[in-house]
Amino acid sequence: MRVQAFVFLLFMLFFIEAQEERMMRVFVLYMLAIPVFLQSPAAFGQLKKGDLAADYGQLDLYADPARELVHWVSDFVGPEAAEEAQKALLISFCASYCVPCWKELPILLAFKEKFGARGFEVWSVLVDEDQEGRAEGKKKLEPANGKIVCTRIGARNMPDKYMGPKWEMPALFLIDSKGVIVATASGLETEALRTMEQAIADLVREK
Repeated sequence: MRVQAFVFLLFMLFFIEAQEERMMRVFVLYMLAIPVFLQSPAAFGQLKKGDLAADYGQLDLYADPARELVHWVSDFVGPEAAEEAQKALLISFCASYCVPCWKELPILLAFKEKFGARGFEVWSVLVDEDQEGRAEGKKKLEPANGKIVCTRIGARNMPDKYMGPKWEMPALFLIDSKGVIVATASGLETEALRTMEQAIADLVREK
């Protein structure tokens, strides 16, 4: 919605300025500004390191559909988290068609096994919207069932907010106990995963 409003405003300003001699210059400047704005993560609300994590609720992937068990970011971290809040929450966005996502899954499970007892949780968000893709993703996530939080999206709001319009997966967002994103990673890069592991260790370290 912000993008459409911005573009509309640009054209309205152009038509106003068009009555003056600077018409072409103003038009060129506005046209150059549009693609720059559209490429900006802020234009789509994409979250980055230092931002407050957006609080979304997603349906549990393996719970009885009749129960409609919903997990929220604020269930684990942030100012509104319960007394048993975690020291760190790692959100991972994945899809049935994302090959690197499934290569990364054992690493996420290893993170949970290593740090889970110290106040760390992993949340895998399956972004497939069609039934076939969701069923395939659910099957691939089965090794994680009962070990980490596994959910499916009910709408595109959460992945759009965190990853922006281009869903580059796997995508990781590490959130501290205050609800602030302290680290992000995209893709299956060894160095990025090592950095993420160290960031988790720093958050759960006994004080």
